[in-house]
Amino acid sequence: MIDDFSLEIPGGSVSYDETSLSAANRELYEETGYKVDKLNHLLDYFPGLDNVDNRTSIFYSEIKKQKLDLGPLNTNEIKSVSWYSIKECIDMIKKGVILDVMTIVALLKIGKKIV
Repeated sequence: MIDDFSLEIPGGSVSYDETSLSAANRELYEETGYKVDKLNHLLDYFPGLDNVDNRTSIFYSEIKKQKLDLGPLNTNEIKSVSWYSIKECIDMIKKGVILDVMTIVALLKIGKKIV
């Protein structure tokens, strides 16, 4: 634990009564206040195959900021919502600003998909 603020993509657990897609939509709204029309599957990975059965699914959406439906900000989990280009994000990974592995995996994968 870093005991500080960090830059991360929205994430969380999947409840027993929901799919990973519906959980991703819920977490996106809870942690950012944004609703999107469509989430696309980006990748699945396992953080540690030797001792953890924790499939992690990452989704993305191609959206325009001005078209987002913004709801209330959950200040218990987040301080603010910010927009960065993929290049800015990759630079922040290289500089050690972004430390969250799930966020790094997602950004590197989406960056490769865009380039």
